[in-house]
Amino acid sequence: IYVTFRYDANKTIMVVANNNNENRELKLDRFSEMLTNKSFATDIVDNKRILLQNSIQVPAKTVLMLELNK
Repeated sequence: IYVTFRYDANKTIMVVANNNNENRELKLDRFSEMLTNKSFATDIVDNKRILLQNSIQVPAKTVLMLELNK
């Protein structure tokens, strides 16, 4: 799994790529610096809302593009 962030004064985007053949659980604690004060994310592609608690599920062979929200 690869994770990167892009941000400016107005938006923070988190890109998560799972190139594995299986679904993966991504624990979010190691990204606390970028996720501080963020409670949910919106998937830019399908407009689904994802709660940012302890971890998120990342489907196999998928790239998630998430806009982080307060």
